[in-house]
Amino acid sequence: MKKIVCFILTFILLNAMCAVNFKALAFNNCLITVNVTDLYNLKPIKEAVVYIDKIDKYFITDERGNTETISIPFKKNENLDNSLPIQFGEITIFIYKNGYKDKIRFYENIFNNEKRFISVSLIQGEGTDIESVLPPKNYIENFIFKYKK
Repeated sequence: MKKIVCFILTFILLNAMCAVNFKALAFNNCLITVNVTDLYNLKPIKEAVVYIDKIDKYFITDERGNTETISIPFKKNENLDNSLPIQFGEITIFIYKNGYKDKIRFYENIFNNEKRFISVSLIQGEGTDIESVLPPKNYIENFIFKYKK
């Protein structure tokens, strides 16, 4: 009987420890998958290189044009806090593949404890396309509401 009680208590304790560790791993983290397609025919681009500046890592797209799920430590952008508190962070994504223009996407929004699927289209040719992503719509609306007189 003592062995059964000891086993049950150990099992409960280990479950509690795993739950605490899981929450610690999930906190202040964002998961993203980047999907890369050809702009004109919308077909997935296999073996495109995707670089994420925040974690200084490269990823390769699969036959569906997807990267693996990428874990990014979340840190909100404090540059805009003087005007209005924000709850999102930003990353820069750099994508390239032979035969296509390089693409740099600045200020891609990420959110704490959220998984995002980010679609990017490449154009055949040479050179570089540059995009900037706006803050989330609710941030823009709150900004206008606060400062419009």
